[in-house]
Amino acid sequence: MGPVHAVLLLVAFLATPAPDPRLREYCSLLRHCALPAGTTACPADASAGVDGVRYDEGRCEVPRLLAARGVAPDAPRHQALFGFLGRRYQVSYDVTGDLPLSAMRLSYLVEDLPLAARLLTHFQGVAYTAEYLDADRSRLKTSRAGTLAAQADQVSGSTGEGVLYYYGSGTSQMGPWKLRGHAVVEVRYAPAPAGRGLRYRIRILASPANAVVNAFMNLWLFKSVLRGKVEEVLRDITQASAKLDRQGLSGLSAAGGWTDDEQRRIAALLARPG
Repeated sequence: MGPVHAVLLLVAFLATPAPDPRLREYCSLLRHCALPAGTTACPADASAGVDGVRYDEGRCEVPRLLAARGVAPDAPRHQALFGFLGRRYQVSYDVTGDLPLSAMRLSYLVEDLPLAARLLTHFQGVAYTAEYLDADRSRLKTSRAGTLAAQADQVSGSTGEGVLYYYGSGTSQMGPWKLRGHAVVEVRYAPAPAGRGLRYRIRILASPANAVVNAFMNLWLFKSVLRGKVEEVLRDITQASAKLDRQGLSGLSAAGGWTDDEQRRIAALLARPG
């Protein structure tokens, strides 16, 4: 090989762009977690894996669950979701417990989040908001004054099966920390084995931006504060439901500001066992 050929090869090598990091995260997850690629064409150099990521059962569990539920990785609306699940750093938080609230009543509130926010604000004295951003109610925007705000897509699940998956972005004020970012949230609930109330599990997957934030978000103190925020919302729901049971529909109508349609929906809620 002459010197001219060597120079040309060197120029060609230097001119070859490195794979887009987002494409590497996405394609590596598909390959190493054995997810269905569908129409996705992933080049070999973008599928070699992300540095520092072990594609073990823990890392692949949620992507595989979603794919098995029909959330196609190659669908345009889901590519960002699977790219997020393939990022280098990932922190998982689990919040589990029991609530003295029926699964039927929780399902009704989840299916009508604006009404749930209205009731929480009324009974708990904390400003909650919730609105749907599309006709099929799969995109939503919610907030709890001073602590939480989020916009998310429901990507899978239903209240009928007691399994829901959301992907979106938000901000959270936890003590001195204000965090912004994306997350996948898995919600599971079912009637408690004892026959009264329900048992729940909420899993939150976050992706810290770098090693420093990753170490911080893995601290026991941080995880404890986050769990406390989730449990605070669940406590508000439980207490508001109990207050509604005691006061009934007449107490709400006398308070003013409740429309006929809201009262009809609340009556339907009260008809479900608490």
